Amino acid sequence: MLLSAALGGDARATVFVCASPENEHAVETLQALRFGEKCRKVVNEAGVNATAIQDIIESMDREIEQLEETIRLKERWESREIVRTDTLVEEGTYEAKLAEEKGGEIVRTGVVVGAEEERARLEKVIIARAELTGEDFQAKLAEAGFGGLYGGKQISLDAFGNKRFADKDNEGLKIKGKKVAAWVN
Repeated sequence: MLLSAALGGDARATVFVCASPENEHAVETLQALRFGEKCRKVVNEAGVNATAIQDIIESMDREIEQLEETIRLKERWESREIVRTDTLVEEGTYEAKLAEEKGGEIVRTGVVVGAEEERARLEKVIIARAELTGEDFQAKLAEAGFGGLYGGKQISLDAFGNKRFADKDNEGLKIKGKKVAAWVN
């Protein structure tokens, strides 16, 4: 009865029987050997813990689907204006006038907003699922649209667009080796 919790299910059990060659411990040794004989007759098939892992993966898949649906419902486009400053401005040009009046060239961009918390949670769940299944989490994030242009899929950039061009992001726009403009996120 003491070992019943350890026998069956996904567990493996090993029983060691200790015996003593001395006459004064003969009764305990005989009882221990009989107990060992009964344990030997028990057949215990330990299953692989695949069902628990499969349940976890399925719950992660359901959470991913729910988060994606919530993101689809909550997200919207917003237009933002960014002032891009040129580091090399020639006198008497349009860029010089813009730099004088507004601080630089005004660039209008569209940004997806409204579901930032859900996107952060989705990213964490995708990374956790990829690590659990042994997949490349960066490729899974790219497949889900993280890091792509306008929230789209990044497969066209072989799933590693941001990684490939990350070192060039800090360079900015160069003309004849001189930095003319900096990239702004």
